[in-house]
Amino acid sequence: MTRPFVLSIRPTFIERILSGHKTVELRRRFPILLTRARVLLYSTSPVQSIVAFARLDSVIQLPVRQLWRQFGDASAVTRQEFETYFEGTNSGCALTLGAVRQFERPIHLTHLERQFEFSPPQSYCYWKESLLPLATHGRVKAFT
Repeated sequence: MTRPFVLSIRPTFIERILSGHKTVELRRRFPILLTRARVLLYSTSPVQSIVAFARLDSVIQLPVRQLWRQFGDASAVTRQEFETYFEGTNSGCALTLGAVRQFERPIHLTHLERQFEFSPPQSYCYWKESLLPLATHGRVKAFT
């Protein structure tokens, strides 16, 4: 397993992941080598908190049309959202997420900055610290 990383995701899509409707996160580009890594899910503004962690099961790069056919439903986005996001590019990546665990208490950016010198990434960044302090602070809640 590779080292953990933080994935920035808009709150709307975080909610879909936590509800189980979204099992695939879409990205215009993403390093394929991060497969099987632990992922901290950072919910962007206005939430500004790490709210869960998951396992990245696979990263699949495909032409945009094929990406929609294969992962449109699992990505829990509308066709319009998909087309707008991938406008101007020919290929994209599907990040399949598994073993999602929500924190009972989200870990807000102010705490992350103070304790971990964390700065939220535009897309993703590697996590320097152990996941244990976050799991302890956030008290993990089983995903159902």
